[in-house]
Amino acid sequence: MANEKKTTISDKDFVFVQEKKTIVDVKLQTKPTTFFNDAMKRFVKNKASVIAASLIGFLVSLSVLVPIFNTNNIEAAASHQRFLPPRWAGFEDLGIADGTIVYKNIIVDYITNPEQPRPVGYDLSAVVGGSDGLEIYEDKINAASEYATGGMLNLRPDKRDRNGGIISPAVFLTRFSEFELTIDLPQEENVSHSVIPEYQLSVDVRYASSGTEYTRINLNDFNSEFGVIKVNNIMATIIDNAPEGFNINSIGAFSARFRISVKTALEGAFPSLYIQSFEVLDVNNEENDATFNMNFYSGNELILRDLSEDTSNAWAFSGSAQKTVYQATLFRATFRYNPYQAVFGEKTRIIGETDLNRYIAEGYLTYDFSVGPSSLVLLRDDSPVREVLSQKIVTGPGGVSAREVTAVLSMYRFYGYDSMPYFFFGTNHIGHDYAKVVFSGLSTSLLLGLAGMLINVSFGMVWGSISGYFGGNIDLAMERFTEILGGVPWIVIMTLAILHLGNNFSTFLLAITLTGWIGMSSLTRSQFYRYKRREYVLASRTLGASDWRLIFRHILPNSIGPIVTSSVLLIPGIIFTEATISYLGLGLQGLPSLGVALSEAQNYLSTSPYLIGWGSVIISILMISFNLFGNGLRDAFNPSLKGVDQ
Repeated sequence: MANEKKTTISDKDFVFVQEKKTIVDVKLQTKPTTFFNDAMKRFVKNKASVIAASLIGFLVSLSVLVPIFNTNNIEAAASHQRFLPPRWAGFEDLGIADGTIVYKNIIVDYITNPEQPRPVGYDLSAVVGGSDGLEIYEDKINAASEYATGGMLNLRPDKRDRNGGIISPAVFLTRFSEFELTIDLPQEENVSHSVIPEYQLSVDVRYASSGTEYTRINLNDFNSEFGVIKVNNIMATIIDNAPEGFNINSIGAFSARFRISVKTALEGAFPSLYIQSFEVLDVNNEENDATFNMNFYSGNELILRDLSEDTSNAWAFSGSAQKTVYQATLFRATFRYNPYQAVFGEKTRIIGETDLNRYIAEGYLTYDFSVGPSSLVLLRDDSPVREVLSQKIVTGPGGVSAREVTAVLSMYRFYGYDSMPYFFFGTNHIGHDYAKVVFSGLSTSLLLGLAGMLINVSFGMVWGSISGYFGGNIDLAMERFTEILGGVPWIVIMTLAILHLGNNFSTFLLAITLTGWIGMSSLTRSQFYRYKRREYVLASRTLGASDWRLIFRHILPNSIGPIVTSSVLLIPGIIFTEATISYLGLGLQGLPSLGVALSEAQNYLSTSPYLIGWGSVIISILMISFNLFGNGLRDAFNPSLKGVDQ
């Protein structure tokens, strides 16, 4: 031991040797984060969900802003502006959303003013292009119309045991004149049917100057000769058939009625006689022809004569028969129509002195009745009265006189608009701005959906958590209760609640939440059965965690993904439920709702499809957006994906 050397170790004995030239250790690139922040990062990366959330936010914003900033009244009816189509600013020249409608097959009035035909029931000034904008074509109809011309009379018996026909109104035939009967029976129409008609012409004459008895004189036998048929020497025939012993010189004129008879058929189809015109002429005095009020020159003319209030010129039935119009000419048109111009353009109206004085008192204008129309002075640009055309004094009941003027009114100013209005969604059946109706209804429906969702989710999660966590007899009892309650159809619960408590918001909310929580309860229960026996739950229980901590801090957060998705989808589901009950006539009363708006619009689906279209598009966007939004939240709140970039 004495020979051992003592060695001393110093820092110089150690040398740092770098194994690799490059140091691979780096600092952590991420920072600590919370579960919510991590979920939001994953949600933002789901582009479809972000777009869906944006659409939901946009619609929610519109449901709040449109009712606030749209000043159109949706409380009182405005019948003058019913069913106006959508009109958007800046789209006037694009042919879409310009407030115009293309009408087809509209009857045109060519009779009143042939130089300027107009579509019946429409304002010509609102037709785009005026009369030149009408694409007119000819049509044939088998019915009488005041706007039709021509056509034949179709005369047909309808009894097997007797002939049928018609009798003209009575006319006076002077004894010293000669008369000629002309009847036009078109050959082609009368022989082109399976049963060729046989007809007879006759005249009923009253020979006595008083009394009502007529003597029937046949002018021909039943035959099937067609074309233009003439019967001459009618007066000679009347004189020749005078009763024996009658003094023909004792009377200067005879009361006569002409008769057209069609022979009936004993079996098969009844024959039809087609008559183009019927005319009796005084050949000695052609200027007097107009006095024969039984003449007719078309079937349409005769039927209209029968339908008029004055029946003195109508042809009565002889026997049993039917008469209709065949192939009358009617003109129809296709045109583009601007109903905004028809409703809000300038119109000529009669204004009473009281209303005119009211406009004067409100400072719109000045007017002097003693001077007349030239005294009109407009003081404000928003004056409804634009021009006074004439004035007059009218006498009312009791001999009271009043003054009135015929004036040109700017109708949009008259109805309180600053300019011709734009209705983005058009107007509904009572003239309300449908955009405001829809978005006001959407706000109510969203509020109902949100409130119902919160109640259903809150109660359903608590109920399902307790049932799923504790299991056993507790789960059995709770499940039997939900099965009994869920066995009652929701439509029955909804209807009974509404019938007993009224169609108000709170009743709807109550009816929706009575059984609406059952689905959320079942989903939560299944999630608890899935997670309650996992290792991390067992570890927490071993460390002394309470049941409530295990439920709300460990199991429920891991189940939040499917629950969030179902919760989000509850909102459009409740909106659909409200819309469905509205279709049954039990919609919300006193509050606008999307369901009520759609229920009302369905009655006008064929005439104004754009009404139900807007509401349907909004509901569809809501449903798709909430679905995508819920799926994005489900993935974002899935704990198993925490820290995963994709």
